[in-house]
Amino acid sequence: MFSEVEYPPWVVAGEKLPLAFAQVREDALLDLAVVETFERPPRVAMVASGGCTAAALAGCGMVESLHLVDPNPAQLTLSRLKLGLLVAAEPRLRFALLGHAPMPVAQRKERLLERLGRLGLDAGQLGLAGDPGAALGELVPVEILEATPHSLLGRPLLKQATSQPYLGSEASGPSGR
Repeated sequence: MFSEVEYPPWVVAGEKLPLAFAQVREDALLDLAVVETFERPPRVAMVASGGCTAAALAGCGMVESLHLVDPNPAQLTLSRLKLGLLVAAEPRLRFALLGHAPMPVAQRKERLLERLGRLGLDAGQLGLAGDPGAALGELVPVEILEATPHSLLGRPLLKQATSQPYLGSEASGPSGR
C-alpha cells in the first residue's frame, strides 16, 4: 500500500502552474546538425516545448522560418518569451530572468511581468499572475540555449521574428555576445 507523501510547498505550488515544464532536456545541437545538412535554409515546424530548441534554431541563421505548435498554450507563451528575449535582452539579463544567474525573486517577477506585457503575452500562462506561492521566483522559466557557435547579430530569422505581433515593439534588434 502506498503512503501519502508530504511534498515541500514549492512542489505543491509548482504543480498548480499552467506551465508543464520550462527546461528541456533535448539536445538542440542535434537539431542544428540536421538543419546544417540542407542545401537551403529549411522551413521548420516543431513542438514549442520549453522553447530552448526554438531559440537555438531562431538564432542560428540557418532556418528560413520557424512555426511552433503546442497543445499547452503556456508552452507557446514561454517560447515567445524566450524568442523575445533573444532579440531584446543581453545574455546576462536573459540568464538572470530565466533563473540561471542570481536575481532577487521580487525583481525577477517584476522584470518578467514587464517583458511579458511588452510582448502582449499572458503572465498567467507562466503562473506569474496572482500569488501562486512564495517560491514563485524559483519556478519561472529557467533555460535558454546560449551555447551555439553562431552570433545573433544580423540573423534573418530574428529580423523576421521581430515583425510578428507577439514580439511587439520591444524587439528593436538583436543583442548578441
